Amino acid sequence: MTSYPSCRLIPSGLLAEIRPDQLQFNRKGTAQLGTAEPDTSPLGAPSPPGNPPPGTSLPESPPSDPDDPAAPPIDEPASDGFTLYIGGEPQSHVFVEHQTHLLFDYLQRISNIVDLFVRSGEPIAALHLGAGALTLPRYIALTRPESQQFVLESEENLLDFVTENLPLPRGTEFTVRTDDARRGLPWAASFAPFDLIVLDVYAGSSTPPHLTTVEFYQQLAALLSAEGVLVINVADDAGLTLVRAQTATIQAVLAHVVVLGSKDLIVGMGEGNAVLVGSPAPGILDLLPRLAAEGPHPNGVVPPAGLEAFIGDARAVTDARV
Repeated sequence: MTSYPSCRLIPSGLLAEIRPDQLQFNRKGTAQLGTAEPDTSPLGAPSPPGNPPPGTSLPESPPSDPDDPAAPPIDEPASDGFTLYIGGEPQSHVFVEHQTHLLFDYLQRISNIVDLFVRSGEPIAALHLGAGALTLPRYIALTRPESQQFVLESEENLLDFVTENLPLPRGTEFTVRTDDARRGLPWAASFAPFDLIVLDVYAGSSTPPHLTTVEFYQQLAALLSAEGVLVINVADDAGLTLVRAQTATIQAVLAHVVVLGSKDLIVGMGEGNAVLVGSPAPGILDLLPRLAAEGPHPNGVVPPAGLEAFIGDARAVTDARV
């Protein structure tokens, strides 16, 4: 039986595991999972074949040129990708040697916002609610050096486990507090305002209900700078009952809201991860053409004018009706 680096999380008691990918590049330069023979990863665990977790979009890599002796061999496996599973659910992914490359498509959409909403390379103040494998803090540290980053994570030993097995880029710094994402907001408020707040908290496959309400989003909005952006990752089944309700909820709090996701999700109401983006300022609306162009493709966007039809009969969630 294959064993992976693992630990029992405190206080949830869930099992966290880090499993290596098995990526192989084909002649078009795209990555595929589960097509090569198992090898030994840098963490010492064999990489089993398999399919990517839901909500992933495999990154492109430079195609191999058979006439170029310096080109990497075709079908050479890339063994630096690792997925963090918590309670058997895929939660985060990191390419250890290429930490600005992102596998999950919702993280690619969030990274596009990070790249565009403030001038390229400038440091930002960011609050991360939910740490996972610290994928986005790593990305921001590399693309926006000297950013001030703060993390609220409820599992007290998760980050030690992650950073021991998936080392951070040199020079990465952030401040961490172990606490519930809502209960810890008074701590976060001492570092506000934030240019970016990212909510990506899951207990198993769902977000705790107390982190989905108008009242909670009002607390987050109070921590944003005048031009700040709140970003929420919402995973849902076909029909998007939860996504539509959460869109109504954030719209009740922030003046300018858009929804990003795959075309199948946005147009077809298929299952997947939606990225909800809200801001007190209209600047995010200027980003829509670029966000639509950046992908991942096929891409979908719900602009403010389309929110009423997208939300439909869904209602905002409140503490009294959670």
